[in-house]
This record gives sequence, C-alpha cells and structure tokens, in this order.
Amino acid sequence: MVIGWIVAGLLATVITKFARAVHIDTLADHAKVNEFLSRSGTRMKASNVLGEVVKWVVRLVFIEMAAEQCGLTQVTVLINRILAYIPNIFVALLLLGVGAFLGNLLSGIVRASASEAGMNDPRLLGKLASFTVMAFAIIAAVNELGVAPVVVNTLYIGLVAAISLALGLAFGLGGRDTAARLTEQWVGQAQKTVAKAAPVNSNAKI
Repeated sequence: MVIGWIVAGLLATVITKFARAVHIDTLADHAKVNEFLSRSGTRMKASNVLGEVVKWVVRLVFIEMAAEQCGLTQVTVLINRILAYIPNIFVALLLLGVGAFLGNLLSGIVRASASEAGMNDPRLLGKLASFTVMAFAIIAAVNELGVAPVVVNTLYIGLVAAISLALGLAFGLGGRDTAARLTEQWVGQAQKTVAKAAPVNSNAKI
C-alpha cells in the first residue's frame, strides 16, 4: 500500500507535466472544458484531472493487490468492478469535451449567420444552439455511465419537447412579420407567373 501510494503520486506528477507539455490545457481552453471545470467549483484544469485519474487508478490497483494478499475477496471483486467502470467515465468525459467544443463552434456559426441575416439578439440564438448541443452531449454521457435507461429516455424526450416548443414559440411569435413578407413575395411571384403565361395560352387556343 505504501509503495503504491508513492508510485501513484509520482506517476500523477509526471502525467500532469506531460499533459501540460503537449498543451492539453490549451486544447481544453478552446473546447471550454476548463471553463466547465471552473463552473463546477474546482480549480483544477484538464491536465490536473488527468493526473488525478491516473493516480487513483494506480492506487486502486495496489489496493486490490493488497486485498488479495490479505484474502479479502469481496474487496477485490469491488475494485475490479470499479476498474472496469473507469473506461466508461473516460468516454463520458470525452463526450462532454466534444460536446462543449461543438457547442462553442455552432454557437459562433449561428451568431454570425443571425447577424448577417439581420435577426434580433443573435447572441441568444448562439447560446440556445450551444445549450442544445451540450444537453445532447450530457444525455449521451449519462447513457454511457449506465444510468437507468428510463431516466435517459425521459431526459431525451423532455429535451426534444422543450426545443420543439421553443422553436414553435420563436417562429410563431417572433417570425410573424417575416412569414407575412415571405407569403406576400410568393403570392406576388405566382401572380406574375400567371400573368405572363395567360397570353401564351390564348395564342395557343387560336
């Protein structure tokens, strides 16, 4: 146990420094992962989290070895389950990181497109797009962690319903003038087409 604790601490330090050397924190800043960690109430960055995870994985391995030497089979079985569950945690964190990156990217695209189209409050639309992507990423991460499927399905249905309601209200209330202008343009184009086609049809009859 003592040797494992010392080895885990040294290895965590090496992993953290290596992650900083390859600019993991810079990538995490671009993907808004460090911002997400800061909002969660921790001062650690992505490199520190990676080092902590490695440290506790190594500690669990040594704890399992010590428990096996003491004949504590139940402890060994429990630690094996925890170690088998760790890849799911990594995948869930990866999904959250990718979701944060895509949400930030899509938010910028939506803001730029809304500004060029002359829409009101493009920042709100950008935040809505980012929130939607992150919500789906969180649901995917929760599903990867093996949370009850009923809970995941309920969250998914609730999210889709909320997005549909928000879009319906946005287009129904805020897009009435735009819809009216589009309808007038379509009607005007249709009338012009009919007016141009009328003489041709009459000559054909003669």
